[in-house]
Amino acid sequence: MLGIGHEWWIGEQWSTGILVRATSGWVSGTDPSDPNEDTARSSCPRARS
Repeated sequence: MLGIGHEWWIGEQWSTGILVRATSGWVSGTDPSDPNEDTARSSCPRARS
């Protein structure tokens, strides 16, 4: 996760700000419920049964 932001004072005891955050991820493997997916080349041990 990566975030960046900035804050501005708008009064003696008040501030406002903006925050931008990005998250990334990936998955791999096969879907055993997909009939179009080739399970012979699968790296998932459960798909080889």
